[in-house]
Amino acid sequence: VIFPVRLEGLVRSRSWDKDADQIIAGLTGFEEPVSQLREAVEDIAKRRAKKGNASVPMHMCFTGDVGTGRSTAARLAAVMLREKGLLSDGLLFEHRSRDFVIPHLGRTVPNTMNLCRNAVGNVLLVDELEDFFPETRAGGEKPRPDRNGLEGDTDYAGQAMSVLLTLMDDHRQDLAVILAGSAKDITKLRELY
Repeated sequence: VIFPVRLEGLVRSRSWDKDADQIIAGLTGFEEPVSQLREAVEDIAKRRAKKGNASVPMHMCFTGDVGTGRSTAARLAAVMLREKGLLSDGLLFEHRSRDFVIPHLGRTVPNTMNLCRNAVGNVLLVDELEDFFPETRAGGEKPRPDRNGLEGDTDYAGQAMSVLLTLMDDHRQDLAVILAGSAKDITKLRELY
């Protein structure tokens, strides 16, 4: 039996008990991204206050190669957005694009909806974007019928992105999606979707 007290230790890292300044104090060589992140969060807060509602989206794109601190920056963004009162919980849900794209007919859409809905009130980091490119899943070929021979829309990457974009719009008041990848992948994603 797992009791709620034990779950808290599994779900939350020690950094969630710290405020943004305490987290930043433990970072070295992260001054420029921290400055940009503070600026972005301040801008979101000001735009929301000016409009008088929560319709201003909080979504962001982080570019950089693997190991450049994208996940750390996303975690910091979650804390900053929570401190500003822009997110109800302000935790970080971290997934890779392959977590959304399931190459079986009828599974990608409900899976993507579930992952996004679980993250409402928080930051959803979507890292390693290559599975959102249709040609990646099919070995460079155009999407084809699934392995069971069932006909239907087999552009699983397109299905996942369609659901993700819809839910990003529907839950903009209490969900921040951060897409993280190389500059090339972010550009390609913008062109495709």
